[in-house]
Amino acid sequence: MVRLWDVAAGAQTRVLEGHTSGVLAVAFSTDGRLLASASWDGSVRLWDVAAGAQTRVLEGHTSWVDAVAFSPDGRLLASASWDGSVRLWDVAAGAQTRVLKGHTELVRAVAFSADGCLLASASKDRSVRLWDVAAGAQTRVLEGHTSWVNAVAFSADGHLLASAGNDGSVRLWRDAGATPQVCVRFGVPIRALAVHDRAIAIGLGRAVTYLRVADRPEIDR
Repeated sequence: MVRLWDVAAGAQTRVLEGHTSGVLAVAFSTDGRLLASASWDGSVRLWDVAAGAQTRVLEGHTSWVDAVAFSPDGRLLASASWDGSVRLWDVAAGAQTRVLKGHTELVRAVAFSADGCLLASASKDRSVRLWDVAAGAQTRVLEGHTSWVNAVAFSADGHLLASAGNDGSVRLWRDAGATPQVCVRFGVPIRALAVHDRAIAIGLGRAVTYLRVADRPEIDR
C-alpha cells in the first residue's frame, strides 16, 4: 500500500491499496495531481491524488519495478525494472510507448532532464545511460562506477548529472557526460541522492549529507 500524508499537519490523509506486493518507489507528477507507484508485483499504478483513487495499471515489465519518474510536462512516465529495461508510458492513454534496452543488468533508477529531452538510467551493470526521449535511442554510456549505480539526478539547468552507487561514490557529469567527470568518495554505499540548485543531498546509511557543487571548481567552469 501507499500512504499519503498532510505535511503541515503530520497526519495521514489517504491509504492507496491495489498493489499485490511491496511498493518500491513513488513519484508525484509536477502538478501534484497524479502519483505513480512501482512494486514487486511488476506493475506501475497511477493514482488520482485528490480522489485517492487508482486510475491506471501499467503492465509490461516482467520483474520488479524499482523506480518511476514523470517527465516535467507530466505527459510521460518512465519506469525501471529488474528485467533490465526502461519503459516509457503515455500517461493520459495509459499505454507503453517505448522499451529502452541497453543495460545488461537490472535497472535501479531513472531521471528526466528539466527540459524532458533526456532520460538517465542507472543499473547494476555499473553504468549510467542517457537516452533521447523523442527518438527512444541511447545517446551515451557513462562509465566509472565500480558497483551497482543506485541513483541519478539532473540539475535544474540540465548541465549537471549526478550519479551514486554501492561503490560509495558520487560522480558528477557535465553536459550529458561530454566533459570529464568528478568523483567524490564517501566510503559507504549510497542509495539515494537529490540535486537542488547548486547542492546535492546524499543518503549515507542512516544519515543525509550535502555536497555543494561550488566546492568543486573543476565542474563549475
